[in-house]
Amino acid sequence: MMRWMTASAVLAFVLLHVTAPAVRAGETLRGPMARIPKLPTESDQSIEFDLKAGEIGPVELERGSRFLDGVEIEIRIPDSVRSYADSFGVYILLGARISADRNHARVSGETLLFETLPRTRRVFVQVPIHPDHRLRASADTFLARRRVDGGDFPLMLSIRPVMKGVPSAARAASFAVKIRTLFREEGAARVRLRDPAGNDITERFDDYVEEITLTIGDHAIEDPQQEIVLPTGLHQIRLQSERYVDRTETFGVERGTTQTVGITVEEETSTVSIDAPLGVEMFVNGERVDPLDRELELAPGDYTVLFRFGEYTISRSLKIEPKRDYKVSLSLDILIEED
Repeated sequence: MMRWMTASAVLAFVLLHVTAPAVRAGETLRGPMARIPKLPTESDQSIEFDLKAGEIGPVELERGSRFLDGVEIEIRIPDSVRSYADSFGVYILLGARISADRNHARVSGETLLFETLPRTRRVFVQVPIHPDHRLRASADTFLARRRVDGGDFPLMLSIRPVMKGVPSAARAASFAVKIRTLFREEGAARVRLRDPAGNDITERFDDYVEEITLTIGDHAIEDPQQEIVLPTGLHQIRLQSERYVDRTETFGVERGTTQTVGITVEEETSTVSIDAPLGVEMFVNGERVDPLDRELELAPGDYTVLFRFGEYTISRSLKIEPKRDYKVSLSLDILIEED
């Protein structure tokens, strides 16, 4: 009984390795080059085209993106091929070297993926890009044997017969191909500082860094020029300071995009209440104060307050600290002396 089980296990192991496609370290493909548009690296965009059996198509990104998990290639298998699907192979070559004549190209490179087609209506091929990608193989999805970098593009895609006896109708078939970028569930935020008039003062951040604290969630912002990668959804940016107005702004982060978030840096003012008899003139740093204005908003700093009543004047120094309120009072009294 033990010998029979051992033989069965060995037979299953042999069959598994005979039926599985071989991993090819390198490959050379020959055939006409297809014209394929560059793949947009913006969220939820794709390209679609027809790729004839035996053609070689370069898959190239418009630009790099740190938010990419990978690239997905959807191949629709036509009816004329489905009965012979396992006689066709899907190739993706990496680091291709191309030489071409008038009608055909010779493309050599590392085999990133080789799989025979299943007898289904469509199959997916996924190529990982991000080091922490979440792509996984499944019943209808092939996964490239390793990830690539943005600099590894273009990749070379080809679908072609790998066995003899394939009818000419199948050999001449076209495959409908759709390629899309797979984005991670994250984006980024870039912070811009504004003054109360709306002017951009981000480049002057060093003037404020000692007196303000900027945070997005648990991220402390030490340089607004640097983008902060965040999960998609709503976030809050907070400005806290003992000198400037505390502010909180809510913003949204979309998948694969960078959001510019503006926050206003405004100096906090203090309220100065005035209590003085009617007819007394008041001046702050030489500027006359409206007698009916009994409350002033003053920014932090040093001031001189002067009262004038007829020919008499009296002045005092006033130091305004941020986020504190003050009351300035002038009282007149009558002094009666008896000899």
